[in-house]
Amino acid sequence: MFRKLTLRAKMLAAFSVMALLLALLAGVALLKLAALNARTLEIGTNWLPSVENLGSLDADVALMRLAQFRQVSAKDAPAKAVADKLLQERSENYEKHRAAYVKLITSPQEQALWDDFEAKWKRYMDFQQTRVSPLAHAGKEDEAAAALYGEGLKLFDAARQVLDKDTDLNIEGGALAVEASHRDYVVARAWLAGVTVVALIVAAVLAMLTSGYVVRVIGGEPVEVGAVVERIAAGDLSTPVALHGADTRSILAGIQRMQVSLLRVVAEVRSGAESVATASSQIAQGNLDLSSRTEEQASSLQQTAASVEQMTSSVRTNADTANQANQLATSASQVAIKGGEVVQQVVCTMADISGASRRIADIIGVIDGIAFQTNILALNAAVEAARAGEHGKGFAVVATEVRSLAQRSATAAREIKGLITDSVGKVEDGSRLVADAGQTIGDIVAHVRRVSDLMNEITAAAEQQSSGISQINTAVAQLDQATQQNAALVEESAAASESLKSQGARLLEAVSVFRLAAQR
Repeated sequence: MFRKLTLRAKMLAAFSVMALLLALLAGVALLKLAALNARTLEIGTNWLPSVENLGSLDADVALMRLAQFRQVSAKDAPAKAVADKLLQERSENYEKHRAAYVKLITSPQEQALWDDFEAKWKRYMDFQQTRVSPLAHAGKEDEAAAALYGEGLKLFDAARQVLDKDTDLNIEGGALAVEASHRDYVVARAWLAGVTVVALIVAAVLAMLTSGYVVRVIGGEPVEVGAVVERIAAGDLSTPVALHGADTRSILAGIQRMQVSLLRVVAEVRSGAESVATASSQIAQGNLDLSSRTEEQASSLQQTAASVEQMTSSVRTNADTANQANQLATSASQVAIKGGEVVQQVVCTMADISGASRRIADIIGVIDGIAFQTNILALNAAVEAARAGEHGKGFAVVATEVRSLAQRSATAAREIKGLITDSVGKVEDGSRLVADAGQTIGDIVAHVRRVSDLMNEITAAAEQQSSGISQINTAVAQLDQATQQNAALVEESAAASESLKSQGARLLEAVSVFRLAAQR
């Protein structure tokens, strides 16, 4: 499996092993340093503070005991008050150190000792507060002193012994932590030394294996391989490449095979370069003739393209003219349609006027009838006035005036009726003429539409002709362009042939640099 890997993969594998060993070494070092740090932190943050606080508590209980002695030995009230105050201050100090120590308890054994101490200390303080202190404040100093030195001393010594045991336990724990830290140091030193030795051995083995493998892959020392490559680069193919043993897979063996292949290729290229030079000369001559004929064909196509372009321009002009005529015909059709609509409106208006004239004539007839009836009524009124004699003269005068007005109204109504009748006749004649004009306009519109349709057909045909000729023009232009491109390609081919001829000569000159075995 390892032999199938590439050189890069093998080098990466070797360095990866070294990196893993270094990582292992660093991991072991970090692990042991972490253990040492934990031990140190345990000593600095647990055992030493516990011992310190227990020492303070021991001093506090001793000072409280001394304050109680002062309280018992005080003879007057001021002295007792000073002793009470001192006892209170020392009790506060005790409580402060007690609270600090309780937070540092870590083991069940230490907790049990502390619980035992607090129970015994409580019994001592209860004895002092319920027995000793009342006797001292009552002036019974001797009895208080006897109780304090008797039962009180026993209780105090029992509590202080437990506190000393707790202190010894924390001192012993600190010593054990120091021993464990030293053991961790010894183990870490052994681990680091062992891993370092293994890393050095593995590094030496990997260096030997890697260097040997690199030499086998190259096929020899890099200086020897470099010299062989320099000779081949200088064109010397005559010197054989020496291999070490049965080497067939190294770089040097590949260089040997490359040298053999180069000998064969250079010999074949040298023999083929002369044939290429001869063939390229013949191709160049044929390309020159083809280029001349292609240029003549391109000239003819250019003339054809110019003629087609002129015809395209003429057809396009005709198409534009037909399009303009179509637009004019469309405009005329629209104007004629509008004229027909206006004439239709005039016909409708004349019909309305004729109807209104008939209605006026009817109204005039009514007015004429009213004048006739009024005249008859005035005549009757005159007759009745004549019968009335003198009494009807005024009424006769009014009847005469009414009759006169009725006659004039009848005369005016007959005249208006005559005029209206004449107007109705003329309006009817005008309506017939307008109807005839509307019919004529309709015929004109139909003819204009027919002309517009014909112009549309002419325009479409002209556009199709223009499009067809444009396509012909495009095709001819493309053919012209293709012919010109062919001519350019022929010229390029001729130039390439000339270049091939010169390159063949240079190839012969270049191949002659190599020194073959027959030329030594």
